[in-house]
Amino acid sequence: MKKIGKYALITLAITAVVSFYMMTQRIGLIDGLQFGCGQYYYTDIPNWQHYFQTDHYQSPVSMLFLITVFFIWGYLMMKLWFWLDHKWNA
Repeated sequence: MKKIGKYALITLAITAVVSFYMMTQRIGLIDGLQFGCGQYYYTDIPNWQHYFQTDHYQSPVSMLFLITVFFIWGYLMMKLWFWLDHKWNA
């Protein structure tokens, strides 16, 4: 078990060093596309503004309703998870 942890730590350290090198050398960035911190995410999406800016899409349902449904769904899933956990561990 200690060997697995050792290899995982070595892999994580190498990944961190390579990632830091890529960020400092600006590897993978496209010239002319400067979106700040999210540049790595947005450079692959053509016309990303149409997806992330709210003035391009108008929902027929209010945002308050969508947020409420989101929280209700989360609550119901939590109750289902607790019920299943209780049923299987009883």
